[in-house]
Amino acid sequence: MKKIGFVVAIHRELQAVFAKYGQPKEEINIPGYNIFVYEIKDKEVYIIHSGCGNIASSSATQVLISLFNVEMIVNFGVVGGLDDSLLVDDVIIVEKVVHYDFDTSEIDVGIRKHQYERFDSEFIPVNKDIIDKVKEILPSAKFVIDASGDKFIGNSEAKRNLNQSYGAHICEMEAAGILLTSIRNNVPCLLIKAVSDDVNGGGADFAQNVSNAALKAVNLVFSVLEKF
Repeated sequence: MKKIGFVVAIHRELQAVFAKYGQPKEEINIPGYNIFVYEIKDKEVYIIHSGCGNIASSSATQVLISLFNVEMIVNFGVVGGLDDSLLVDDVIIVEKVVHYDFDTSEIDVGIRKHQYERFDSEFIPVNKDIIDKVKEILPSAKFVIDASGDKFIGNSEAKRNLNQSYGAHICEMEAAGILLTSIRNNVPCLLIKAVSDDVNGGGADFAQNVSNAALKAVNLVFSVLEKF
């Protein structure tokens, strides 16, 4: 049975799993975390509630890899849209991430702003085999660039600036930490997101739409994982 690790940032995203699959077969409590275990068809799924932000999500990802030996990391969740092409409840697949809070370019010669040394540019790529497989399963899906940082962006001007600066389509607070930790451990990672607030939306839109958007992301995640 293949082991899949899910990193979920906020409680309302976790509730979307409960709404679809009911109570877990097991709840494992370790210092700092609760892990919810499901058997879904031929997959054993370990879901960890990380909390918000890239530090929290990176730590939770390492817990799943080190303690539960998961073979794949999945992160689903809600995001802000950064251009007019994305509407509330749209579900998209992340192809690459820019960690726009990270910058060592002033001290590292030849390194761009927001670039990690191990990568060729400021963009952190999702595993190509994963992306190619999802494109086979969902040929009409939208694959996007994610601007990941440690603050909620609810201002339309700030959202459009992220879009113009990096060509990013969405913004959120966990993907950089999850993806970097997965790559460091040589564990493939899949990032599926749903829009809770569009380019003109903010915190009020997030609060209104988060539960429904999270459920849409959950539905797509499990329909994709059935084919893996």
